[in-house]
Amino acid sequence: MATTRITVKNHTTVMMDLMDNVVAVFKQLEELRTFVVRRKAPQSEDVLKALIKTPTVSTSSKRIAMSWLKLLPKLQQAERGLPPDMKNLLAEIRKQIDSQKSYASILLFLSKLQQNAKVRKSPKVKKSVQVAATMLVDGLQTIYSSDNHFNAVFAQEHNAIKVAKADIIGAIGGGVAGSIFPGAGTTTGAAAIGIGASAAKTTEIVLDWLVVLIKDD
Repeated sequence: MATTRITVKNHTTVMMDLMDNVVAVFKQLEELRTFVVRRKAPQSEDVLKALIKTPTVSTSSKRIAMSWLKLLPKLQQAERGLPPDMKNLLAEIRKQIDSQKSYASILLFLSKLQQNAKVRKSPKVKKSVQVAATMLVDGLQTIYSSDNHFNAVFAQEHNAIKVAKADIIGAIGGGVAGSIFPGAGTTTGAAAIGIGASAAKTTEIVLDWLVVLIKDD
């Protein structure tokens, strides 16, 4: 059976749908009370399952989410099977991305990263970085834009960049996993894991906002 392709455009579509309907999706979480009372951040699987059950989410996003749920275990297995040197390289890249303070600095880092000697020796990592950079550029006009209602209400810039970091870090690891999983490919792996990572971070931000709101009430 052929693997469903997930594109950068699919990634942006799902994330915009999630952000536009984030409160409704949050209410569909199966263990909502546990997440709120214990301040336990939902996992990506929890969020995408909730998104599928949300009436106001588009049919196209639900279809992508269902494909994502089928693909995730295979990508995770592929990622676990990566050789130690590649795991170490990805861990160092994650650390460097997490230390960046702005979208511009992340883009500059991703650009320079493609010229890094270790990355140039690994075409799988280099292509994953390229896809991740494309996702970030696309997201700057949509997901991470200050015009995005979600960012205005819940995230603002200091939290929106946390979603971007989760997105890009997930995309690079997912791209590498997708490149070695038969039938997936770098873009599908990057977009799929990027969706999961950024979706989880998005609902975590809402959870933090809700906890503060309850404390202040």
